[in-house]
This record gives sequence, C-alpha cells and structure tokens, in this order.
Amino acid sequence: MEVILDSDNLETKIERLEAEAAGFDYEIENTETEDEEIKEQPFDAEKIRVDQQMLSVKYMLELMEQNLIELNPGYQRRRVWKDNKRKSLLIESLMLRIPIPAFYFYENEDGKYQVIDGQQRLTTIKEFVYGEFRLTGLEYLGKEYNKKLFKDLDTKYTQRIYRTQIAVNILDARSPKNVIYDIFRRVNTGGVNLNPQEMRNAICKQAVRDFFAEQKPDVVVLAAAKVGGINANNTAPAEFAYENMQIQCNVIKCCHDFGVKKLLFLGSTCIYPKMAQQPIPEDALLTGPLEETNEAYAVAKIAGLEMCKYFKRQYGDDFISCMPTNLYGPYDNYDLSGSHVMPALIRKFHEAKANNAPSVELWGTGTPLREFLHVDDMADACVFLLEHYDGEQHVNIGTGKEVTIRELAEIVRRVVGYEGGIVWNQEMPDGTPRKLTDVTKLHKLGWTHKIELEEGVQLAYDWFRENVEDARL
Repeated sequence: MEVILDSDNLETKIERLEAEAAGFDYEIENTETEDEEIKEQPFDAEKIRVDQQMLSVKYMLELMEQNLIELNPGYQRRRVWKDNKRKSLLIESLMLRIPIPAFYFYENEDGKYQVIDGQQRLTTIKEFVYGEFRLTGLEYLGKEYNKKLFKDLDTKYTQRIYRTQIAVNILDARSPKNVIYDIFRRVNTGGVNLNPQEMRNAICKQAVRDFFAEQKPDVVVLAAAKVGGINANNTAPAEFAYENMQIQCNVIKCCHDFGVKKLLFLGSTCIYPKMAQQPIPEDALLTGPLEETNEAYAVAKIAGLEMCKYFKRQYGDDFISCMPTNLYGPYDNYDLSGSHVMPALIRKFHEAKANNAPSVELWGTGTPLREFLHVDDMADACVFLLEHYDGEQHVNIGTGKEVTIRELAEIVRRVVGYEGGIVWNQEMPDGTPRKLTDVTKLHKLGWTHKIELEEGVQLAYDWFRENVEDARL
C-alpha cells in the first residue's frame, strides 16, 4: 500500500498508479506552463468538418503498409500498451465480433491519415497480424488460442479480424489546423494531456509541413539552429540538443516527403573529437570524445548529418552536408550571454572605446587556436557545393588558416581602435585547444576562400558600427 503524504502530489500519484496498472511506462511531466497556458480555442463550429466512415481492419493495414496512416503524429506520445493480456483481449474482441470504440483520424492535404485517437488499438492489431506477440489471458477462447500467433489461428478467425469494420471519425484538412489538438485533448484514451512544450513542438511540425506544401521548394539549405558560445552551451545543454534535433527532424523529413531535389545541411566543426588530429579531416568524425562544453550541440549536429546520409543511402535523396568552421559577419549575435567569440570581441572593444574603459576582460588564457570564415565566403561555398557535389560524406568549409584567440583579440582591438588593456580571466574555460579544418577535399573540388581575416573583421565591424541600434545585443 502506498501512503501519500503530500496532497499536492495526489493527482500525479493517482495518474502514475493508473498508468502502471494499464501497462504504461509513466512519464513525469512538467506541468508548469510558465508564461504560457494551453487554452481551449473558440473554434467556429461551422468550419469543423468530420465525416464518419466504416473501414475494415485489412484496409487500414494496407494503408499503414503504404505509409498512408501515421500512428505517431506530433501531438501523440509514442506510448503503446506493454501488457500482452490487455492487447490479447482486444484481439479476442475482434475474433468474437465484439464492437470496439470508434477511431479519430485527421486527413491532411496529402490525403494521409494521422491518428488522433486509437493509436494503441491500431498498433496492437498491426503487431498481432505481423506476428509480434502471442495471445495470452484470453477469457473465452483461451483453451484453444492462448500462446497462438496470428498465423496459427483458424481461417475463420483470421478472416473475422481482417473483415472487422471499425467506425472512423475523419477530420478533414479544411478544418482549422489547431482543432485536431483540441479534439486530441478531448477524446484521447491515453488519459494524459500534452504539456505546453509538447503542444508547441507538435504545432511547429505541422507548420513546417504546411510551409513545404505551400512553397514547394526545389533546393533547401538547412542553416537554422539554436547556437551560442561556451556560456550558452554550458548552461542550457538540454535545449541545445532537443531544439536542434527538432529542427533537423522536421525539415529533413519534409525534404524527403515533398520531393526536394537537393538539401544542404549545415553542421559545425564542433562535431569533431576534442583531441582530433589537426588539421581535422572529414574522416575524424566519431573517432574520439567530444569537447564537453558544446557536447549537446555537437551530438545534435552529428545526428543531422548522419540522417542526411541515411536518407541518401536508403531512398537516393540528394542530401549533402557541410561542416563550416567558425563564421562571422553581418547580422551576427552580439548578445554577450550567448554570442560566439568574434562578435563578443567586437562588442566589448567597441563599448570599451565608447566608454573610455581602461581595460577589457576576456575569458580564458587566449591560447586556443581557431579558424574563422566570413559569411560571404560561406554563402559562396554553399552555392558551389549545391552545384558541384553529391557525395555521401560531409565536406569541411574553412580557410585552412588559424590564429590564437589572443592574436584575434589584438586584430579586433586594432580594427576598432581601442587603446586600453586586456585582462585575461583564466578562471573561465578555454574550450577546445585547437580546431582547424582540413579543407583539402574542398580545394580539390575547386573552391577556396577570398576574404582574409583582417579584411573580414573590418567588414564585420563596419556593419556593427552602422547598425548598432538594430543589432542583436
């Protein structure tokens, strides 16, 4: 017997006990909505279009084989019954012609169905027909059919399962988009509402699909990412891993589903091991431990480039990846809580000069070696690869030249015109000691950079000085 001492946890504990009794893994959820709450939407009832159809089990299995039924859309948790007895009783109901509850589907613009309610039942039927579990604990047919697979059943019962007609309420694509989430919350038999973060992710996934359906792009350059410097990566690793994975999964899958002719995925040289050989060749990937301070971001990026490789390998999609070195230039992020080293140096020296500060504090020892590429060169390299490369392996993009952070600081100080001193706070982390890309492969393809470092810093500072009011500070 479990004694509940904290009344605030009563609902949570009851929910957990019910889930475990039903054969689920219980998931502890963040129920705090912070600045956002999920509210019922006042939908116009006249715009909600629901049609009821009777679909046979055999027909629904055929739709699943053709990937025309999505069992786990974004608003569904990937939760299915674990208890074989519970699953077996559902199968016994079909064998005895006992009606089961109606399903709810959403039919999207592509004519594919997404399961709003009925995921566990439909998954159970699919698993049994495909021989993934044996019947157990049957109440009426146990003497003959316990421990039997689908293929062991008499023809009478296999045909009854195939021919079972199930009522399916189908919400069509003309209904307001968010009404499917409202219906899911109302009717989902899992009994647990999605929390706000899960709801946002689901809506974002649909928004990406809507964008691809409307714009029908031929070429996609996936540069979107949650990025930041050492401090940002150290303080929010979960967000760096999760949000970047969400971006990549949504966009790469849509590129496949909507027949995009070419995808270029942008990663980062932080994917390479902390102590990789220098300069770093493409083959160094996954040959050693990552740098701890940006491990979460690196893991997400590695997953993205591997995903592109697997889609190319399995489906023949023309998806390629590149790994740019440290980038800088116009429209950079100058927020010191999350910026990279170049924009941080530009802002610090600019403000120190404006305020006549005697010195500027910089992190670390200044000894790590880094390579920098201006964004205009990066854009040129991307176009070059889109036109001239279709290989499976990713390609490094960089200058092949490196400077210490201390040398970079002196260049930025000189360009800005700051005459004060520099104080190095050696209690703060340095990050990876050296990170220089081997750009031999890119050079052999026929591309090299054009903007040298001091010229690029001057261009970047000119932009910052002219746009300081609108820059991301």
